[in-house]
Amino acid sequence: MMIPANPEHYRPIRALDLPAIDRPALLDGSADGVWIAPPGTPRHFIRGEPAFRDDPDGAGLFANDLGPCPVTYPPAFAVGARNIRVVGYRTILTADGAFFNDAPGADARGFPAYLDRLAQTGDHFANEQTGLARSGDRFTFAPGARRTERIDGPVLVLCATEPANYGSFLFRVLPKLAMFGSVPPDWPVLAHLSHGQYGELLELAGIAPARIVPHDPGAIWDIGRAVVPGLRNPEAYLDDASRGFYAGLKARHGFGRSGEGRSGAGRRIYVSRRDLGGHGRRMVNEAALEVALAGKGFEIIRPHLMSARAQIAAFADAHMVVGPSGAALFNCVFCAPGTVLIDIESEPYWIHAHACLFSSCELVWGVFEGKTLDRDFNVIHKPFTVNIPALLRRIDRFR
Repeated sequence: MMIPANPEHYRPIRALDLPAIDRPALLDGSADGVWIAPPGTPRHFIRGEPAFRDDPDGAGLFANDLGPCPVTYPPAFAVGARNIRVVGYRTILTADGAFFNDAPGADARGFPAYLDRLAQTGDHFANEQTGLARSGDRFTFAPGARRTERIDGPVLVLCATEPANYGSFLFRVLPKLAMFGSVPPDWPVLAHLSHGQYGELLELAGIAPARIVPHDPGAIWDIGRAVVPGLRNPEAYLDDASRGFYAGLKARHGFGRSGEGRSGAGRRIYVSRRDLGGHGRRMVNEAALEVALAGKGFEIIRPHLMSARAQIAAFADAHMVVGPSGAALFNCVFCAPGTVLIDIESEPYWIHAHACLFSSCELVWGVFEGKTLDRDFNVIHKPFTVNIPALLRRIDRFR
């Protein structure tokens, strides 16, 4: 393979601004550029409103009314590129001195904000481990002591931001496979595997373990030919193709068949974060809540201790899901439409993405606000409590 050049400076570009190519060129590597999926027009959705919003302790997390709001995505796309480097979480460096990632970058305001975050070289998360540093209107790349891995290709690059976050894997990474139907069987797949469940999910999606190349964001990946699917659901509202992907995965493996078409029957699960460790967003009285819910017939599940198959089965068969917001609640992508979901929120930051996800999955969802032990929301992931009697009353209304 030809090793990519190493220009001194890289200019940021948007993936959708690359030259247009057709699908055959994307798959056979005869040209570099972006393939726009039909019909090639923006995708429009409406984020629905919750069935209820309970704030029994006056937490007042959300200034707005959480009513319906429009969600607009650019068309779905994939980039075909030869002789590229993958650095950090998801950034592609080209041999002619440009860089882009899987995001469409179509928002004139959002793209500069992304570049400002990337320029924060002292912030491991904001810089996405790229080694890029701003220099005027361009960026320099400092490889440092990183090792280099080389793959001739073609390689399917399934990389995204927040690679260690399970919820991100469910709404950002796996839906990229919806574009292909099936990936050519001889293609390796570059994907982050920070959790064992990631590899299991990819296998359920049809990617054999032997084909998976574990992505290390701390390495430089020189790739002779790559196909880079774009981010389908930037705001976590799953489009029809993404929902179809998950429905197909469940159907192929027999998940949730006992629950299809039910009314009031099925499992009731509480998605626990207790004993998760390493995280400040802790429900202080979660043990007491679990005892109360177990008395009402709830199964207490701890997804971080479960296989991917067990998590899918629990959510696919559930009639009601209750739990604090977090990565594990993104397993709602496996719920049947009409499943009741009570989302316990304790911070004001991520409600739009959660509301988009729950709405797109056609859940009967509502927000129950917990109260943090202090009100300084300049610090995220704070300990909180939930009003157990009020939550139990809300649950009883869905009997």
